[in-house]
Amino acid sequence: MSEIINYWDKFYSSQESSTYVKFNFENKVYLINKDVNLDNKLNYFSVEISYTDIIGTDFLKNLEKFLKNNSFEKIFLRVKPNLDKLLDQKKVINFLNSQSYSTNLVDIMIIDLRKDILDLRSKIRKSYKSSINKEEKKIEILFSNNEKNIEKVFIDWKNIYSAAISRGGKKISELDFNFLKEALIKKQCFISMGYEKNEVLGGMLFSIYSDYIFYASSVRTPKIEIDKKRSIHHCLMWSSIVELKKKYRFLELGAFYKLIDQNDKLNEWSILEEKFNKFKLGFNPDIVKTIYFYKKIN
Repeated sequence: MSEIINYWDKFYSSQESSTYVKFNFENKVYLINKDVNLDNKLNYFSVEISYTDIIGTDFLKNLEKFLKNNSFEKIFLRVKPNLDKLLDQKKVINFLNSQSYSTNLVDIMIIDLRKDILDLRSKIRKSYKSSINKEEKKIEILFSNNEKNIEKVFIDWKNIYSAAISRGGKKISELDFNFLKEALIKKQCFISMGYEKNEVLGGMLFSIYSDYIFYASSVRTPKIEIDKKRSIHHCLMWSSIVELKKKYRFLELGAFYKLIDQNDKLNEWSILEEKFNKFKLGFNPDIVKTIYFYKKIN
């Protein structure tokens, strides 16, 4: 059987670490980051696995053997969220602890896209509704799941995202951007982009795993960032929810991060995360506790 390449994983892994390796288990390929600097953040995972893989297979046993052979020092994983309420979390935690894994229960934000669109709309924050209505009258939103939009959406995302991260001294290589484009073509990720009179204003990026979507990142042009009267992110998020609902079941907006220690850099980062989490909470996601677990290997 030929190996299925997940270009989103290749793109994402290359942003998180300079080194990642491929682990194969039952015809599935996992890209595992090797040199990750967590900067004291606990809510990171390199691999997400199901409850049945943990309890019912030799996944962890094979993974640990592989990691030792590849000189890994530690591994960070997550159990797939318990969305159908079939998972006995206490049983899983006890099993992981018996295998010398440290565990954390972390709150994550999930929108159930199976719900009726009117129900989803009625539950979002009242102030958001008026902001979204105003922006919908002004802007056009293009989605990458429409093949005729892929090239334009990709180029515009690449340009405004590159400009945004360059202000912080960061850069994404052409090779990595090629991974992102392939991921768009293969429907392994999704981008929504907002325009006004053909001028790009901002965009949002999501990753796709079967029927489950992860919010990944967003960006606005400097002109929109300083205009406090504009609500591009509100409109982009709602429009993305409406579009993604047509095909997928769940949208994860993010996690509430736990920090081990505090320092100036971490405090600045956590303030920004808290601010954006408040924005996400305005869309009334369900709060689900999910198991993150990690272990020192060598």
